[in-house]
Amino acid sequence: MKKILYLSMLCIIALFSSCDDKGTEDISRITYYPLLEMAGEEIVVLNVGDTFTDAGVTALVGGESAEVTIDGSVDASVAGIYALVYTAYNEDGFSASVLRQVIVQDLASIAGTDLTGSYKRTMYGPNAGGGYSEWVATGAAGVYKVNDVGGVDSGSYEYDLVVYQVANDKIVMPVQVNKRGGTIFASSTKSGSAPDVIAYNAGYIWSVKGSGYGTNLRTFEKQ
Repeated sequence: MKKILYLSMLCIIALFSSCDDKGTEDISRITYYPLLEMAGEEIVVLNVGDTFTDAGVTALVGGESAEVTIDGSVDASVAGIYALVYTAYNEDGFSASVLRQVIVQDLASIAGTDLTGSYKRTMYGPNAGGGYSEWVATGAAGVYKVNDVGGVDSGSYEYDLVVYQVANDKIVMPVQVNKRGGTIFASSTKSGSAPDVIAYNAGYIWSVKGSGYGTNLRTFEKQ
C-alpha cells in the first residue's frame, strides 16, 4: 500500500512539473527598441568657413539612456552636403537611426546668381524628351523650391521640393519627404545611394531617388 501511495505521489509531482514547464515555455521577454530624439535642426545650413556645432542626439531604451554612435563628418571649409547618421542599439542588437544633413554654401560664390526659371527635361537615360521643372526662389540665399523635379509633367509629380545652390556651379537636393511616399533626394549618378553635389551650368543632370521615379539620369536645360 505504501508503495502504491509513493508511486502515486511521484506521478502527481511529475504532472505538476510538466504543467509548470508548459506554463512558461510560451512566455517571451519584452524587447524595448531604441527611441532617439534629435536636438536642433534636421537640415543645418552653413556658410563656408563657419563652425559646425553638433546639437546632439539622445537615446532611450526602456526608459534608460543608451549610447549613440555617429557615422559621418562635416568639412565646413568645402561647399557641399554632409550626412550624419546617429544610431543606438538595444541589448538584443536591434537598432534605430536618425539623419542630420549639413549643407555648406559658398555664399560669396553664389552672390548675384539666379537659378529661377523653367527647365526642360531633354533626356531621360537614353530617351529624348520630357516635361518641365519650375524653379522659384525663396527668401533664403541660394535656396529654391523646385516643382516636378523629375520633369514628368503629371499631376501627381507636380509638387515642390527644396534644392540648395552651394556654389555658383553646384547644387544639392537633400533627403526630404516624398509626397508619393517615403523620402526623396537627388544624386549625380544613376547608382548613387545618397545625395551629393550636382554640377550646374544653365542646366543640370541628376538621378531622382524616390518612390515612383526611375533611376535613370535626367538632363535639364534652362529655357
